Amino acid sequence: QTSVDSLNNQIAAPSTLINKLTIDTEQRIVLYKALEDSLKTAAQQDVAHKINTLGSRVDNTAEETMAGIGAASQKHIGDLLEMHEKNMVARADIQRRKQLA
Repeated sequence: QTSVDSLNNQIAAPSTLINKLTIDTEQRIVLYKALEDSLKTAAQQDVAHKINTLGSRVDNTAEETMAGIGAASQKHIGDLLEMHEKNMVARADIQRRKQLA
């Protein structure tokens, strides 16, 4: 009987160890999966922040460019109006001279 009990104890000890290692491994898998998800989320948030920052820079540059284009076109229109006014004055002067002649 003593040798049977001894054999049972020898079988029980490795079985207990195997069960404990199995439980520990499963817990580590869950822990590492949670860590992986957390790291993915952090990386995604970092990428989203970088995209947002880049988008803001692009928007600001586009606004500055459009403002520059608007200012340049306004100046060009002003220059054209001044040229038109000078041409109209010259034509009026020519018409006046024709009438006097």
